[in-house]
Amino acid sequence: MTDWLKRKVDHLLAEGYDFPVAGFLSRGLELLRMRFWHFVGFALLVFIINTVVGFIPVLGFVATTFVLGPALNAGFFLFAERLDREPEMAEFPLFFRGFDYVAPLALYTLVYLAILLLAFFPSLLAMGASGLFEYIWDLLRNPLDEPDLLPDFSTTTILILFINLLFLLLVVVAYWWTPLFIVFHQMPFWDAMEASRKLVARQLGSHVLLFLAIFFSALLIGIIAVMLALFPLIGILILGIYIAAVTVVFQCALYASFAAVVGVDPPDDDDQDDLLEHLIDEQ
Repeated sequence: MTDWLKRKVDHLLAEGYDFPVAGFLSRGLELLRMRFWHFVGFALLVFIINTVVGFIPVLGFVATTFVLGPALNAGFFLFAERLDREPEMAEFPLFFRGFDYVAPLALYTLVYLAILLLAFFPSLLAMGASGLFEYIWDLLRNPLDEPDLLPDFSTTTILILFINLLFLLLVVVAYWWTPLFIVFHQMPFWDAMEASRKLVARQLGSHVLLFLAIFFSALLIGIIAVMLALFPLIGILILGIYIAAVTVVFQCALYASFAAVVGVDPPDDDDQDDLLEHLIDEQ
């Protein structure tokens, strides 16, 4: 972490920061409108690439999870940044610049998934104790026969699942600025994860609110999917575009929040001097 970025992060941790959820969502929509077909086209391309590569046994899973997924996802942020600051310079190849950071992004993804698995472990134990896994296994072995025993979801099991899902939500939100620290500030993956976790914790409620706004938008997709099931060809096309658009708005809103709070490049010398003077005056 560079000196100026460390000072910036320390300052934000000490003083806090504003996090206007509606403003970031609005900016995400604005960026989408500026290059709608660039964003939607790339989102659909990412889906196709991951789907095709995913058919390769074992290697496909590894490639999509640790290489293609993180690198292509970072491409949204890189394109959004250029579009935000220099719209005339925002060109489609920028989406693939995420591969320049594939090593730290892959390491981050590995550690992040391990943390998620550990966080989900109580739910796995609760579901195992309820007999859910045995029920699923019996269904897979004999799909035409109803299993003798149904899962026993007691009040305690449901409570454990609910609390664990809330904790998982906090974990997901805590680390979602990590890729932006990596691609815009070239931070080592662990330093980026720690910076993201600490900063998000400073405005945790607002970050969760942003997540929920996107979540319920995605939930609306499911409702639309049911409605459009009556029109298969047109419905699938419209649904695909809608999913891509929601994905882009989320990525752009996440970029907008990071750019507004942390920034995407070092300030010039005057800005650094002003920041130093401001920090000194407060001591």
